[in-house]
Amino acid sequence: MKTLVIVDDEPSVINGLRTYVDWAGHGIELIGTADDGDTGLALISELRPDIVLTDVQMPAMDGIAMAAEVRA
Repeated sequence: MKTLVIVDDEPSVINGLRTYVDWAGHGIELIGTADDGDTGLALISELRPDIVLTDVQMPAMDGIAMAAEVRA
């Protein structure tokens, strides 16, 4: 099973993705969520998910900068 972290600054988006998508049915386990890029980067470093689903525009660190940091 693959693992997933969702990073988005809108709680309704995180809740919607958590609730309405059958992740387990797709062989994916949701292992964490974060509400900004800085927190997301720390969570990704700690949990090492296979998949990261992120918003692009967020306060502090946006999704593009976060993805570049993860890649580095």
